[in-house]
This record gives sequence, C-alpha cells and structure tokens, in this order.
Amino acid sequence: MRYKDLPKLNDRVELRIPYREGIELEKALFRPQKEKVVFALVGGAALSNSYIMLVHSLMPVPSKAYLKSLSSTAWKAEFNAKAIDAAAKARLGLLILHSHGNQYPPELSSTDIDNGSQLVDAFRTAIPRSPHGTSVFGREGSISGLVWKPGQTLPTEMNNVRWISDPVRIIPPLETKYRSEEKYSSQKLLIGEQGQKLLKASKVGVIGLCGGGSHVVQQLALLGIGTIVAVDNDLIEERNRHRLIGARPNDVKQKLSKTAIMSRLVKESNPDVIFVAVQERFPSENSIKMLKECDALIGCVDTLNARKEIQKFAWRYLIPYVDIGLAIVPCKDGSFADRISGQVYDLIPGAACLWCAQFLTDERLSKESGGHGSAYVVGGQQAQVVSFNGVLASQAVTEALHIITGFARRRSISNALQFDGINGTMMPCILNRREKCDACNDELGRGDPIW
Repeated sequence: MRYKDLPKLNDRVELRIPYREGIELEKALFRPQKEKVVFALVGGAALSNSYIMLVHSLMPVPSKAYLKSLSSTAWKAEFNAKAIDAAAKARLGLLILHSHGNQYPPELSSTDIDNGSQLVDAFRTAIPRSPHGTSVFGREGSISGLVWKPGQTLPTEMNNVRWISDPVRIIPPLETKYRSEEKYSSQKLLIGEQGQKLLKASKVGVIGLCGGGSHVVQQLALLGIGTIVAVDNDLIEERNRHRLIGARPNDVKQKLSKTAIMSRLVKESNPDVIFVAVQERFPSENSIKMLKECDALIGCVDTLNARKEIQKFAWRYLIPYVDIGLAIVPCKDGSFADRISGQVYDLIPGAACLWCAQFLTDERLSKESGGHGSAYVVGGQQAQVVSFNGVLASQAVTEALHIITGFARRRSISNALQFDGINGTMMPCILNRREKCDACNDELGRGDPIW
C-alpha cells in the first residue's frame, strides 16, 4: 500500500510529544549512525475537526534485539510481544517511530508501510480500543505517518507534530486567516510578523475569571489571541466587583455571569478575538470538550482541588498549563500584612507538574476538603487586592506569550516564579520532574478515557 492508494480522508491527525520524552526521542532517533526504532505508548483524543495521538512513554528497541538485515531495520518478535503486553496493561496504543534523517517532509517507504501495517494489525487485534500507527521523522522534527484510529479499517495520514516545550514547536505551523494590522505594530517589534500569526492561530483557555482571570482575559484579547475559551460558573457579586476587570456597578443588580462580563470586555478590547464562554464549573463535560481544543491553559483558581483537576487534564491532553495563585495574610486587626505571597508556575507536560513540586499533596488536598473530596470544596473568603492579582496575571500572560511565540531564547525551562508582594519581587526557580510522580507516570498523554 502506498500513500496514493489511501482514501483522501478529511481528518487532520497530529502527534503530541511531551517535553522529556521529546528530548529522549531526539537522542534516540536523530543522532545515531544506524537507523533505530522506538515504540511509543500512546493515547488518543478526538477534537472537533481533527484527531490527536499523545505520547505517554517510550520503549526503544534495545540494541540486543536488532537482527542483521541487508534490506531494512529488523528486530526480534519477542520485543513486539513485550510492547503489546505493556500497552495492553496500560490501556494505550502503540506507535512505531523511526527517522529518515534529512528528509523534509519525510515519507514512509514502501517497506515501512508494508512492515508497519503488519505490525499494526497485531496491535489492533490485541488492543482494539486504542489508536495505533507507524511513522517517520525528518529534518527539523517533521513527521509523516499512518494512524489507525479505534474502529477505523483504513489508516489516516499523519503529517503534523507538536513538540511540547517552552516554546511549543508545531510542524508545520498552525494556519489561519491573517492580515497585518497597525494596532499590533509595536508588539511585532518583539515577536515579529510570524509571532503575531501564531497568536492569531492559537486558542488559550482561562479557568477562573475573577481576580487574576479577568486581567488575563483582557490582556490575551489585547495581544490578539485568535480564540479565548473562558470557564467559570459564577455570577458577579458586590464583594468581588472591586477586582473583576471590566465589571460595572449595574452588573451586580442584573446578576450577570462572569463569562458575560468577560465577553463584553473582549468585544470592547478587541472585537477580532473569538470569545467562547463556558458558564460551568470545570471539569464538566462541555468544559473538557472546549478546553481540549486549546493550545495553552491559564488557571486562575483559588483551591488546590481545582488545580488538581486542571493539572490532570493538562497532562492527559499534553497542553501547557500556567498556574497562578495569591495568598494575603493580614495581621489580626487588618492594619498591615504579615505575608503576601504567590506563584506563577509554567507547567509543560513532560516536565515537572504540581505534584512534582509538592504544591499538590494528598495531605494538603484532604485538609482543604475536610476529607470529603473535591466536590465539597468551595473557594473561601480570602484577602484579595486587584493590583496583586494584576501582577501575577500579567506574568502568566507573558508565560503564555512565550509558550506560543518563543520571544525569549531560554536555555532551560524556568518553570516557577515565587512572588513576594511586600518586597515587590519575583524569584525564579527550576522545578524538576520526579521519577516516581504518579501524575506524570499515570496521566501523561492518556487522552480521552477508554471504557
């Protein structure tokens, strides 16, 4: 079977590769003199007009398993059985990965297709509810492959890859209708015309719209983000109007939802931006459906249990997640602050997560919920000041701007900033992924649940 013999399906299939797994893949496939092969355990997810395969973990074919062959790369069948067993236990699919060096775009050879199809038949027989495929990498991390989705008899071509890092690399870049506009001229001195195109093509999800979330929405709109997906189930109240950007005195009397206020704010700030309002509490079915279409997430929630749900979601679908939080501890009489602290976490799937950072722990979650679970947790009465919300929100938007455009050349992922509101400082630090982190090892790249 050759590419020309495949039916022309309209589906767009993209492969997403987590940060650390991406580094391991590049070492395994792009540097060796001889062609090597890696099996990836993968999840899958259906989007509105595309399908994504998500790398969960890697199983390189060990050196001792390769067979001598003059015509193609071959390995012992025992390794295939081992990979199938591992994928079946994890309830994941299998994707064969290898490299064709300097090809751009790469193309599977007839031998690749024939041998890969035979292996995929075995994968599909053993694990029918998961996606499977065979693929080849080329120059600059480009990809070409064939993917068999669950229940699909014939494969779909896969020519898109997303390397999850900071910034994210999307090959080929996302396309959208774009016209150069004067209103972004000063901004483009930093990010360039290509950066502005990337912003226009991107979708950013914002979970939690009061306080920091409203700052985030306004700034994303002013940047020219193509689509903002905003999730919050609350109505405005008098006690939070002082920190909700865009709120008006009459909004409280009208009992407007925060999503309605943000929709109005976006229209007034930048009518070219598409605003998708989800007036529900995450993780509802509809909020999950909308947010998994996003290229980045910004969480502006005030409970640990809410963060746990966003963290799990971001890792399942390999979506970068920027988290902000603020804690103001006044003295007993309220005349001054004992402590004003906060954080901005730049969480890249495949790097450190909130569990790795020990920001989330079972003990802290249980204490917050009183041992009753996340459904019983409601944000409490906490000190909040609009200016401090704005500091953290602005930095979160800057992190999202870098994830999308890569305006700063970073040597490492500076994925944590600790805020001291009394001294007015942001202290950067590096969070490292823990080898035995259950969230990373279990949730990463799982995609849609398989029942």
